[in-house]
Amino acid sequence: MSILLKIAKYGSVAVGSATVDWPMFALFFTLLGLHPVFAQMISRIGGGIFSFVANKYWSFRSKRDGYLLKQARRFLLLYAFSYILSLGIFYLASQIIGITPYVSKLTSDIAIFGVNFIAMQIYAVSYTHL
Repeated sequence: MSILLKIAKYGSVAVGSATVDWPMFALFFTLLGLHPVFAQMISRIGGGIFSFVANKYWSFRSKRDGYLLKQARRFLLLYAFSYILSLGIFYLASQIIGITPYVSKLTSDIAIFGVNFIAMQIYAVSYTHL
């Protein structure tokens, strides 16, 4: 599959992930009044679950279901890095710099998009060779 097609598919999954993540953030932060950092922590998990499933089966076309637990473990390690990076950027922007939570979330999401694509590309190559 060409790199441009992979980027397009990965971008589509990122939009789907954001479609899960952002409403969850709004629910926990705006409607339920949870601290914005905690709302970000919860919503990123929802987006991460969507991302794993969609990237596994659609973006990177891994059909090796027998390795699901191994792939999930590897994804979790990779996602932990992304999750911590996202929370760090969000915390810095919203709590230290004082940017509004929604702009901080957008900043965080944009900042990790490229890092996540590169990491997922490496991840996809490594687990298709299991």
